Amino acid sequence: MTCTLTTTARLRRADAVSGDPVAGTTDFTPILDGGDPVLLELGARLRASTGSDLEFLREAHRWIQQRIRPVYSLNETQPASATLAKGRGSCSQRIALLEALARGAGLATRSEALLIHGSFWHPRFRYLRRAVPARILVAWPDFRLDSGWVNLSDLFEADAKNPAQAFANQGAETLFDAIATGSAHWVSSGCAEGSCMPADLAQVDRSLGRFADRDAVFARYGQNLPGIMRVLLEPVFGRWAAKG
Repeated sequence: MTCTLTTTARLRRADAVSGDPVAGTTDFTPILDGGDPVLLELGARLRASTGSDLEFLREAHRWIQQRIRPVYSLNETQPASATLAKGRGSCSQRIALLEALARGAGLATRSEALLIHGSFWHPRFRYLRRAVPARILVAWPDFRLDSGWVNLSDLFEADAKNPAQAFANQGAETLFDAIATGSAHWVSSGCAEGSCMPADLAQVDRSLGRFADRDAVFARYGQNLPGIMRVLLEPVFGRWAAKG
């Protein structure tokens, strides 16, 4: 069971954008503030130790995975520089940090707005599942490399001989961690051809389309909880370690 009362009105009536997928951009935004001097310095260090754009993104992911503590923070619009300064962040905030580092390194990104069934998070919130929103909005990015657009799910190739099982969203492994194991893929039966990721989490209600950045996603559809709830819960959830 999920809760329609904690699902915002904007998400309940969310409509998909029409038209061709956006081109993406390297522009900095309030969330993807990759021009922050500390972020630029970090990106330059990671870039110097890698030989290609794909290697840079993988190294940046590993750096965030090892140094930014996973928590259940609720603020989807937190600047990436704030996540870095705090040393902790939700999966969404850690993904935003990876995007900001990419843009700071001159790599264009874009975001697909995915509505995920709230039940996907039930294993994480076993005793709070009745309060989980019916739908959760996720901004899932693509990165522009020389070979074309590469989805976040595909930054790390899974071992063909030992294919990763679908991410179960429980235990110590977070969704951000699962990217490195090849198990963080989505699938939906209701998406337009070429819109959703062809894999096996099978938790997508529908795709709302692709946007130039995650700022545009949350500006159009709002965040995942009503504002007053985020304010009240953030002091706890923003420090609650995501360890299952």
